[in-house]
Formats: sequence, C-alpha cells, structure tokens
Amino acid sequence: MTSLLRSRTPDLALVALAVTAAVLSVTGGPQVLRALTIGVLLVVGPGLALVRVLGVTDALTGAVVAVGVSLSLSTGAATAQLYARLWDPQATVVALAGATILLAGRSASVRSPRTGRPKAHVHVPVHPRPRPHRQMHSHRRSAAHGA
Repeated sequence: MTSLLRSRTPDLALVALAVTAAVLSVTGGPQVLRALTIGVLLVVGPGLALVRVLGVTDALTGAVVAVGVSLSLSTGAATAQLYARLWDPQATVVALAGATILLAGRSASVRSPRTGRPKAHVHVPVHPRPRPHRQMHSHRRSAAHGA
C-alpha cells in the first residue's frame, strides 16, 4: 500500500474521479453511475488529495484523515449554502471536484518524479515563548524622600 501512496497513479485517478463527478453532476447521466461517482468524490476526494500533499504514508492514518476531511468539507459546503439560501448541489460537487484537482496537482508537483517521495519536508521550528522583558529599576532615592 505504501508504494501505491507514493506513485502518481492515485493523483491521476483522483483527477479522473473529480472530472467525471463534475461532468455527471452538471450534464446528468445514468443515475446509478452519477450517485456512485459523486458519492465517492464527496466521501474521499479532497481528503485523499490532501493526504497525498501532506505525504502521509501510513494507510490507516491516511484513510481516516481522507474520509474525515472530505466529509467535513462536503458538510461545510452544504451547510454554508443552506445558511446563505443559495442551495445548489451541482455547485458543491463542482467546487469539491475543483479542490480535489488542485490538491492532486499540488501533490504531483511536490513529489520527486524519480522516487515518488516529497521533494522537501516542511520543518516548523518550535521556539519557546518569548519572556516579557524585565525593566531594570534603579533604586535611586528621589528628592522627595530626602536623598
């Protein structure tokens, strides 16, 4: 499974899934094919593309993150449309397909063509919180205190 996560095949499959779901959403098509394609996109599409960008190699972690992120994005997009009173399921599918394609393209661009591994890891240094500066008070006696 690890070699599959590192190859470019999943990126191409994600792009194909996203394009197919968007086209079927807008133009219609056989109901069963449309429901399966769009359903798979909504459940794993953007999340799996994000997992590939992040370089997650553990299969279980990748699956959990992919499904969690995808369902969160799908639900968030639908909820935002309901609150805005702009309900348009086709727009949701097209937007999530676009996000999947962009992330899949990003995944392909950050991976080495030779090894399939990320070209560079992002290292975020952790620094301790800066302490507030202490002001040095001189203990001079003021003129008012009889100095």
